[in-house]
Amino acid sequence: MSVTKTSTGANIPFAPWTIKDLLIAACCPLLSALCFYFLLLVSFGDTKITLRVARYVGSLIMIFFPLYWLKRQYGLSKEAIGLRKGELSLWSHIFIGVIMAIIYSLTIQLTPLKYSSASPDLKSYPIGLLIIAPLSINGFASIILAPLSEEIVYRGVIYGYLRTKLKMGYALILQALLFCFLHYNGAYSNALNLLIHQFVIGAILGVLYEKTGSIYSSIVCHGMINYLVGIIFRLAS
Repeated sequence: MSVTKTSTGANIPFAPWTIKDLLIAACCPLLSALCFYFLLLVSFGDTKITLRVARYVGSLIMIFFPLYWLKRQYGLSKEAIGLRKGELSLWSHIFIGVIMAIIYSLTIQLTPLKYSSASPDLKSYPIGLLIIAPLSINGFASIILAPLSEEIVYRGVIYGYLRTKLKMGYALILQALLFCFLHYNGAYSNALNLLIHQFVIGAILGVLYEKTGSIYSSIVCHGMINYLVGIIFRLAS
């Protein structure tokens, strides 16, 4: 499998897919999840169970559809979208991801963006149960499935493609903008803070991929940020 040498020294897999493939791989899972959610609403109503099932199905589609599409079109394996260790060990990726998440989660408390994107699921947890939140139905979706699916789509597919077409800085900014705007939720009272918060996270996760040549570090960092923001919110409230 060919790779593209980045200015940081990391080997990011070369993305041979076209803009059409990019749109299909990135948008179809989201549209499919949305359609499935509305079908559930029609069938079962707007309940917590409906939302949870829709979140799980949407995440699973975002994980497996890009892998299926790129395998079908180009015969590419999961390594093509950064699901590989590269030159680092798996423990190195975990260590890098955890450290970056801790630094970010603590630093964000010193800014006006404080708690801006704490997961509503984690906000409702009793303080004593936060430590096992990843094992719960809501926590698993927020801390495990969402980071895995979003890193495959945003960093693996979208950034992987943009990195072959644009200079590194432009590619990082554009993928971070896409990441934050597709996370927009007008229901939040601090929607602008949320957008800024998500842009910064998207940029950090893009840099991790750029530096390591793997999305394992960004998956760990993404999940830990989701986890730590919820914990810090509860401890400080």
